[in-house]
Amino acid sequence: MDRTLLIIGSAFLFVSGTLYTLERMSASIFWAAQRVGGGEWPTVPDMPSLFDNLFFTLF
Repeated sequence: MDRTLLIIGSAFLFVSGTLYTLERMSASIFWAAQRVGGGEWPTVPDMPSLFDNLFFTLF
């Protein structure tokens, strides 16, 4: 296996994991902002599932 492809594949895995984590963090921050704003809010944050992502379902 070419070493360049191994490095690129590892970088893609790292970036995809980082983006997934950022997406979940943004959902938690949005949930916390709803609590601070007052009113009614869900007791548990609504986390996006893997199948909500358009690109995942396409591929």
